[in-house]
Amino acid sequence: MHVAVIGPGSDPTESELCNAYGIGRLLAEHRCTVITGGLGGVMAEAARGCAEAGGTTIGLLPGAVAAAGNEHLTVALPTGLGELRNLLVVRAADGVIAVGGSWGTLSELALAKRMHVPTVSLDGWQISDASGTALAVDTAQTPADAVSLLLRRMGSLNSMAEPPEDERIESRGHLLPEEEAVGSDDPQRQAEVILEDSDKRTAEPEETKRRSTQTPD
Repeated sequence: MHVAVIGPGSDPTESELCNAYGIGRLLAEHRCTVITGGLGGVMAEAARGCAEAGGTTIGLLPGAVAAAGNEHLTVALPTGLGELRNLLVVRAADGVIAVGGSWGTLSELALAKRMHVPTVSLDGWQISDASGTALAVDTAQTPADAVSLLLRRMGSLNSMAEPPEDERIESRGHLLPEEEAVGSDDPQRQAEVILEDSDKRTAEPEETKRRSTQTPD
């Protein structure tokens, strides 16, 4: 899963930096890829926490020079879009954690809510509408709370998107006519085997890659 960590790049507080580092580290421990805007402040600390825990970090930079990214990025992608890259940061993520607040962070938070991307805020913006009514933004008190809450929100969406097993089997049995043409005494079992193999390949990508690159005898 990909999680964007957003927050001020300029003049962050010590608390925001500590929170960003903790969030980045926890996300790596949960095997999430961390996406940031690639620069300093909260972005750099989230990337540092993730990298030091062995995770992967992606920086979507506003400028056109990859070298402008912070030193903790696994991949630095210069977009040349300026502040418009905020949309890419949010669009590329399965979930967003906002740490602290700045105008750029507010724009990313608004985009995430607009696109229904699960979002959690830690010591960040509290938003109200024109009548003064607070708008729903999930909030957390600690980095651990923020990561746990976001993963639950993302898990709920993923479970809603995953069809029941019997529906997967029935659906898979009709996807590829050329497979049906081969014939089978038990088409349902054939679909089950295909799905089991597909799930195994997804769960064990390194083994799948190793087998696919072996030279036949």
